[in-house]
Amino acid sequence: ILYKRFVLDVAHNPAAITKLISALYTCFPGKKMHFFAGFAKDKDAGTCLRLLANAGELTCIGGDNPRLFVVEELFALAEAMNVQCSKSPFIDIELADPEAICVICGSFSLMESGRRSIEDWAIESGLTNDGDRRCNFLDRALTPKRRERSLL
Repeated sequence: ILYKRFVLDVAHNPAAITKLISALYTCFPGKKMHFFAGFAKDKDAGTCLRLLANAGELTCIGGDNPRLFVVEELFALAEAMNVQCSKSPFIDIELADPEAICVICGSFSLMESGRRSIEDWAIESGLTNDGDRRCNFLDRALTPKRRERSLL
């Protein structure tokens, strides 16, 4: 949980998405959720999208990894399944309601771009400055053991 507003989770199949949503309801009762989600082509993305859309606002995103759906493919899948969502070629925090918990989920390969999007948002919001960008983010995001490994 970053800045009391952001969650990054690598849930990328229906079972993991269901557990993620349950944990979010427990940790943030009554809060709006906005999911930014992208999935690999070999996953059950349709079911995952339906679960996420039922739990909050959903934005389909793509990634640089060739194993991932590009945003247009993922959005087309959602439309074919009558799943209400928006689409964005990147994680655009401004698409979410300012009061919503923003959840970036799906493929492992999306987490780095999610982290960068949150850093950019924090700088633009005046919560940190560019000079201490990496340090501030890591201090809020990681446990001491993970922080040590990430700085290597």
